[in-house]
Order: sequence, then C-alpha cells, then structure tokens
Amino acid sequence: MQSRKKIIAIIGASSASKKLSQAAEQLGTLLIDKNFRIICGGLFGVMEAISRGARRSVKHLDGDIIGILPGFNKSDANEYIDIVIPTGFGYARNLIIVTAADVVVAIGGGAGTLSEISFAWQFQKPIIALDFEPRKTISEKIDSLSDTDFEKTIGWSSIMGELKLDETRLDRIYSANTPGEVVERIEEILEKTDSKKKIKLRYDK
Repeated sequence: MQSRKKIIAIIGASSASKKLSQAAEQLGTLLIDKNFRIICGGLFGVMEAISRGARRSVKHLDGDIIGILPGFNKSDANEYIDIVIPTGFGYARNLIIVTAADVVVAIGGGAGTLSEISFAWQFQKPIIALDFEPRKTISEKIDSLSDTDFEKTIGWSSIMGELKLDETRLDRIYSANTPGEVVERIEEILEKTDSKKKIKLRYDK
C-alpha cells in the first residue's frame, strides 16, 4: 500500500507584502517538488502566494493544494486551490488546518496566524517560523509590529522562532530564514518522527 503524502499547513496573513508573497510562492513550489501536499486557509495574501507557487511545480497533481475556507462559498477561494472545503466556521476553521497537518509553517502573519501557532503548539504539531529579520533582536521585531501599516511589518513568524509557548512541550518552535531552510527543517522533523514511530513499533511487538 502506497503511503499517504505528508501535509504541510501554511499559515500567514490574508494580505502580505511583496517580500512575504515571494517567499511563500517559492516555498509552495519547493514543497510540491518534494512530494508534499499543502493545506491553507484558501484565501489571499500568503495563502494565494503559496498556492500559486505550488501550481508552478512540475510535480503538481490535482489535489495537492487544499483550502479550508472560513465561509460557506467555494467561490471565495483563490484560483489556485485544488480542493476547496467551505466550513462556515469562521476563525474556528484554523483548528482544522492545524490538526490536518503533519508540520505547520508560519509566514509573517497577524492575530489569526498567532491563533494557529497556539493551536499547533497545543496539538503537538511541529512548527516552523520563517524569520525574515534574523539579525534583529526580539524587542526590535516586536517594535516593528507597531507600524500603522501592518502589511509592511515582518509579522509574527519572525518573532516566534526558537521560542517555547509553555511547559507542555520539550521542543521549541523551529526557525528558518529562507524557503529552502524551511524544507530542510520539514524533512529533518519528519525523519525524526518516522524513526520514533519505528522504534515504538519494535517495542510494542
């Protein structure tokens, strides 16, 4: 029996700067090139950019890009989504995106992204945060969020890397500085996860 493709959740703002959009688009292509599936909120901004990049991969297959919509109308989805799932759940749809994923990747993002990061932490999902300003201190990054035009900020993903949200987990939120590094982290995480499962199966026998 062929194993299922791993699903990578991409979370980020519904409006994004050119810098964030370019990074998301590049990551979308890389993920499909590596035989992953993508799940996201199905709308615009980072969600549209990741989907557009995914479609550009020569390995893209119908069904590789899944959009979980907050509303009831399929027509709300961006044009690059393969499978559109309207929920009518509003922000509660964030929980579906996170629980369906094997790994969660944050790109920029505001309050909605922050809620998804919290869900992912609580549900023991590995989290990777794309850091666009690795040379800045955390206080400098937080100060950037005060920009009146939030779209121009680096967003929450640049702040959350290497942090622990509470004491319920031993790991941290992983940090990556480029789309290529994100893919490397995903592969490392999944390899460790698979190794742990194999060890557990041997002990369970």
